[in-house]
Amino acid sequence: MTSFLGVILARAGSKRLPNKNTMPFRFELDIVELAVDSCLNNRLPVVLSTDIPKHLQGYKDKSGVRVLERPEHLRGDDVDPVDVVLDLLNSIEEVPDYIILMQPTSRTWSFGNLLWAMDWVDEKAASGMFSVNPAYKPNGCFYIVRTSDFLKQRTFFVENSFVYVMSWEESVDIDNLWDFRIAQAVLNGQVTGK
Repeated sequence: MTSFLGVILARAGSKRLPNKNTMPFRFELDIVELAVDSCLNNRLPVVLSTDIPKHLQGYKDKSGVRVLERPEHLRGDDVDPVDVVLDLLNSIEEVPDYIILMQPTSRTWSFGNLLWAMDWVDEKAASGMFSVNPAYKPNGCFYIVRTSDFLKQRTFFVENSFVYVMSWEESVDIDNLWDFRIAQAVLNGQVTGK
């Protein structure tokens, strides 16, 4: 049976919207908690790599999620997520067939999209699939990649990857307070593309 592992990277520092990963977002949860809970609710094992004390403590003993404290040298704005995931893969015992990188700052898409993509990738034995907006720009919602290809090519955009096109509403990525409010409005049904 093909194994998938969700990977969520969340660091304390954010220049454009300070503390965005711990700001109450929906149902009194922050965007990291919503991302982790989405994985757990859909029975997707998940690893959270973070340096945020609230999340290091809050998920320490929770079943289905493994929390790894991000090393000091992998905490800055200029750190490549590839390096963080490579470090993470060296820290786990069982390496999955596929890893799924999910940015907690992309919160307006349905987890059903990812479940469909996982089934498709599994059925086709594809190298990977990543989500894009209607302009075919990666939107950060998810990057599915065969672990062996990721380790060889050191990118989430491995050769022979496919794209999953999402709507503009599903593609909101939170970089600033304006994005934060738009994402909340989308989830509350106050913004639609119609």
